[in-house]
Amino acid sequence: MDDPAARQALVKGALHNEPVLPHIDWTGAAEPFTRRLVGQLDKYSDIAADRPAIVALLDEVKAQVGVDRQQQIDTLILELTTDVERQLAELRQVIQADQAALAAEPAAEQRSEVETRLAGAQAKLAELVKVQTGDLPAAFAGVFNAIRREADPPFLPPETVEALLRHSPANVTQQRLSQIAEWLLPRYALDKRFVNLTLLLDKGEATPQRWQADDLRFDDLREVLAKVPDPALVLLGAPGSGKSTLLRRLQLDHGIDQLREAGPGVTFFIQLNSYRDTTEPRDWLNAAWAKRYPALAPLDDYLGRGRVMLLLDALNEMPHSSDAEYDHKVGLWRAFIQEIVTPGNRAVFACRSLDYSASLSRPELRVPQIEVQPMAPEQVRQFIERYSPARAEAIWQELAGSPPFDLYRTPIYLKLLLDQVEQDQRLPRGKAELFTQFVRQQIRRNIDHPLLGPPDNDLLDRRDRTKLARDKWPSPFDLPERGLLLPSLSRLAFRMQQTGLETEGATVRIDYDEACQQLDCDQAEAILTAGVALAVLDEDIARDELTFFHQLLQEYFAARQLARTPDPNLVHRDWAVWTVTPTLAETLADLADGDPLPPLPQTGWEETTLTAAPMAPDPIAFIRDLIPHNLPLAARCAASPEVGLPSPQPSPRGIQGRPGPQAFEAGEHSTPSQPP
Repeated sequence: MDDPAARQALVKGALHNEPVLPHIDWTGAAEPFTRRLVGQLDKYSDIAADRPAIVALLDEVKAQVGVDRQQQIDTLILELTTDVERQLAELRQVIQADQAALAAEPAAEQRSEVETRLAGAQAKLAELVKVQTGDLPAAFAGVFNAIRREADPPFLPPETVEALLRHSPANVTQQRLSQIAEWLLPRYALDKRFVNLTLLLDKGEATPQRWQADDLRFDDLREVLAKVPDPALVLLGAPGSGKSTLLRRLQLDHGIDQLREAGPGVTFFIQLNSYRDTTEPRDWLNAAWAKRYPALAPLDDYLGRGRVMLLLDALNEMPHSSDAEYDHKVGLWRAFIQEIVTPGNRAVFACRSLDYSASLSRPELRVPQIEVQPMAPEQVRQFIERYSPARAEAIWQELAGSPPFDLYRTPIYLKLLLDQVEQDQRLPRGKAELFTQFVRQQIRRNIDHPLLGPPDNDLLDRRDRTKLARDKWPSPFDLPERGLLLPSLSRLAFRMQQTGLETEGATVRIDYDEACQQLDCDQAEAILTAGVALAVLDEDIARDELTFFHQLLQEYFAARQLARTPDPNLVHRDWAVWTVTPTLAETLADLADGDPLPPLPQTGWEETTLTAAPMAPDPIAFIRDLIPHNLPLAARCAASPEVGLPSPQPSPRGIQGRPGPQAFEAGEHSTPSQPP
């Protein structure tokens, strides 16, 4: 309808006959709002066929209402636009049928009719795709429809997910859908049959056993949150136990629940290893939220209405230069949680161990802890039967009771193990061998990648490719390192770990351009792209940052560099009982009753050193050089099955004897002076 007068008359007539109008109080904001609403209808020539007019109206309504109503309107907009998805499907069917008819070479008259119909359908298809969801990526509609039907969301190719993540959500519905699409990627899959969660309750500082396990066991964080009303909880687990995956699954499930129920809640997943200064947590979170979701209302608005679930990963990885600074940062988060306590707000931290999180809990706000337990032996067996049925019995017979069995009680290690056994038909002896086999396998799978394909490129040379093709290696730890790729990744991991030294070897996030500068070569971008393709590096497109795909991979590559260039000073600590500070008595005096005894001071390089020892050209020399700097760690390295030292014989001096020259025959080493 192109006649403005006729269009205006139609709109005014429709409004005049609307039965709800006599009941509206026109004395307040309703009058100017209605004027603007009518103006929106009046200026569009086509209201029924395309969606922009009605969406513009709804956007106008959104500008006049609060956050809760805005979320309901977002849902309505998406429901309206998904009808276009149905039209798209119908048009594609018509086009496919017409293309098939043309391929059958019909008669000229029929061919002309089909071509005309096909051209019209293709034109309409192009028009619909253009206006389908405005600035909303088309993939959102399919995910949304599946969720509202309570069906499984569709699988989206990684490139589609990348497009969704680059897209800045215009509303909470889009935010939820982008999170759901990301966490549905196969690498974040979670099988709850192999999840063991134990609830630890804080019984108070005066209780001899302060942290006591609840009798119930869980396999879903939502079950824990439903049982425990506390506003904050901590998820505890060793590296590789699946803490981050569990948080992401919680965000996925929460987003799906909110979409199905048209709920008002939002979630914000963020890693605390980027909490680099002592900014107030509220300010830091608001800034991060605004950067990630500039079109949404400020995070404070949602917090004020009790609508937020904060998912705060890697508490123990907060950068800090001293224990005092770490305690100060924990105190800031504790105070912030107390500030936002209101029905509806929740915070779930993830942390390596209770040593780092216990201080969050205080009498004024108890913070229960949820511990991720290793899989029971029977679960390990079921896992093997589920993911490697053909070889399950043989794998179980070799693995059960073996020295590295405990390593494989976490899903990440066990899945890596099964992948390697399928490829190499043998069990790795430990972490270093396991990750070496993983990297070899990833390169073999991606050998035709454009960056790796030319026989003599800079990243992977001809000799490297020959080794991969023949799968013949001088040792279980050798990799194709004649080219630039793997040595560069090792140096990058080592430098990133140096950057995060104060965070106990935590995974470090690094700006993309800074990573290129760290590599300092013409092929820097190619190396980073190849690292992402191999699933060694992970790229956060929204933040333009890189990290190693898992903390364990960063430790492994840093260990390869450390094995080549040993530096025992990295793990130097006073370890003798008469030299350790603070003393045991001083430590006990500072602990509340029931608090756990903290471990000896760490440098952040302990796990990396344990992984490096078997990969060193001379493991015995590597371990010997550690002894004066950190005898307990040297002993752990020597006990590693991958190092392969013979079983120790009883010492004629008895167990009280201190290590002397005969402990390692190659030479003298110093030990701490004996106490007076």
